[in-house]
Amino acid sequence: MSPNRSALVWLLPLLFGCASISTLQTASVVPAGKVRGAAGLGVLHFEEQGSTRDATALFQPELSLRYGLGGTFDLGLKAFLFGLELDLKKELYDNNGSVFSAALGLGYHNEVIDNASINGSSISYPSSDVVTIYLPLLYGVKFANNCEFVVGPRLADSIYTSRGEAKSSAVNVLWGGGAIAVAIGLGPELRIIPEVNVMYPLSASGPYATGGQNRSGSNGLWAIQAGLGILVGDWGLNPKLSAGH
Repeated sequence: MSPNRSALVWLLPLLFGCASISTLQTASVVPAGKVRGAAGLGVLHFEEQGSTRDATALFQPELSLRYGLGGTFDLGLKAFLFGLELDLKKELYDNNGSVFSAALGLGYHNEVIDNASINGSSISYPSSDVVTIYLPLLYGVKFANNCEFVVGPRLADSIYTSRGEAKSSAVNVLWGGGAIAVAIGLGPELRIIPEVNVMYPLSASGPYATGGQNRSGSNGLWAIQAGLGILVGDWGLNPKLSAGH
């Protein structure tokens, strides 16, 4: 593959990473009519196997709010640098401290790549719009006092579109990965949640990704985000919790 064709394949995780791959929530949904807030700070790292090319984005700040809609649904909004994510989560199972949920989300962020160096070549791209649709599955195990261990896989599909291009410049990337986190209760309405999230590009297609042809694996690139969040709000310490919610 030529340097120009491989360049954007390498840069795609940078685009997705700025969209944030954090979880910043538990598998349990928010009780009806309640609000939970969260703030997080993370480090994103992108690395290609068998290569010296890597990149690290330090201290990615994030804020989120979740609202309990009732009927085992909640709605979440997350804000990060140059972007937003909105998701609807459904609790599918909750029994004896084990919780399983699924969510459908939509995210948008804007990215500018200027003077990136790939294989010794300097490459610049115009301001870009990135839209991501994602489907995370979360399994949680409640333990101790207001604590929850969370693990789950995730699929995401990102569409990157350059602005100001005379010809089509859309690139589509399908990602797979997962998350592991532990929400640790510090009080009735306060938890900290350390977490690690990993995403891997399963395929990429588009005129700048691979010369207009589909390609699997994207040179063995990995996107890893580790962070620490603070969750604040009503954590179900009310009659709704004793009812098995």
